Amino acid sequence: MESIRNKTVADFVTENIHTSNIFKKYGIDFCFNGKVSIENVCSKNDLDYHELESELEKIHFKTNYLNDFNKWALDFLMIFIVHIHHRYIRKNIPLLKKYGEKAVKIHDHNYSELTEINNHIKELSNELKVYMFKEETFVFPYIKKLFKASKKHTSFRSKNSNFINNSLKIMEEHHDKIGNVFNRISEVSNSYRIPGNASTAFRKLYLNLQEFEDDFQQHVHLENNILFPKTLKLDFKTLNN
Repeated sequence: MESIRNKTVADFVTENIHTSNIFKKYGIDFCFNGKVSIENVCSKNDLDYHELESELEKIHFKTNYLNDFNKWALDFLMIFIVHIHHRYIRKNIPLLKKYGEKAVKIHDHNYSELTEINNHIKELSNELKVYMFKEETFVFPYIKKLFKASKKHTSFRSKNSNFINNSLKIMEEHHDKIGNVFNRISEVSNSYRIPGNASTAFRKLYLNLQEFEDDFQQHVHLENNILFPKTLKLDFKTLNN
């Protein structure tokens, strides 16, 4: 393999989503702050560069089209995000609230952190609701128009020339805010470590929170590292048609 020192974490996951499992193993952020080189990541986290390189080499870099998100058309990628990730959020937030409330009733006298986790779940719910509304109502429709214009080789621009730049920055701010909530939940829950005396509701709460965070990380990766950068390039291209 060609030296990977200067390739970013985001580059790897964009090329092959399966490399995300390796980065998760080492606690390396590939979605919120993935635009950092492998060399810098190893230095910052005191990791053996050659060991990480060896593990990345074991991943087969030819992936099928269904997982090769970087080759998807932008309109299809947005459909996927809405119908897979947004739908997942809407389905699972009520479950997290349900398990959280049950776990508090059963265990709050021994595990006071559950009340804090419940408050964070409410915070996630509110933030995600606003975030998805903005994407589905304003951002994605604009990108769809931009994509159609590029296909027709015509110029397209909003009356507000900075609309898409500002909108994507706001979406990334939402990503960071939600990511910080997940960090606090992970810290309070000891990385979702389930106590031996945990009830079914307690177990389901932590297992579902971990799954929810994993899903959101892939969601953010698709936007921060693929959809948003390509949208900015497309915006520049259509402006100059």
